[in-house]
Formats: sequence, C-alpha cells, structure tokens
Amino acid sequence: MISLPAIEEALLDRLGRPEDGSVDLAVEATASEQNPEIVLFAVRSIDREHANAAIRAAGLSALHNVRTVKHVDSIPLLGTGKTDYRALKRTLTE
Repeated sequence: MISLPAIEEALLDRLGRPEDGSVDLAVEATASEQNPEIVLFAVRSIDREHANAAIRAAGLSALHNVRTVKHVDSIPLLGTGKTDYRALKRTLTE
C-alpha cells in the first residue's frame, strides 16, 4: 500500500514549502483498482523527473513514483483550508 500523504510530505520536505503557508501541491491516485497511477497536482513549476528524484532522495521506493504531473492554477481547498482531495479525484475521472 502506498501512502499519498507520505509522498506529499517527501516532496514538501525536499522541494520546500510555500512561505505564505499556501498549498501549492497535492498528490492523488487514479481510481484504477488494479494499477492506480500517482498524479501530482502542482501550482509551482515542477516536472515528473524532479518530483521523482525528490521522492527517491526521501527514501521512498519506486512504487511511490509520480506517473503524471498536472499543472493547475490552484489546489482546491475545503472551508477548513485543507486540500479537497475529492475535488482532485473528480478531475481525474473527467
């Protein structure tokens, strides 16, 4: 089993957190039960190779590698200010 929050933490630890406390990246997986793919949603400029290098540098296995990077204008947030993962999941099915 892959921990999506662990991937996010590894990326934030290695690539840096926004100084203003905003959310500028999030990780979600496709709905495929057999072969889910990890998708990185990013406001900042980051490519797949750079993201995966950060994940490997954090000590996570190759199972944690990002398959796709989707650049977005903003990460959807809940009223609490936390990432709206359901909205991200919906964008993967559209």
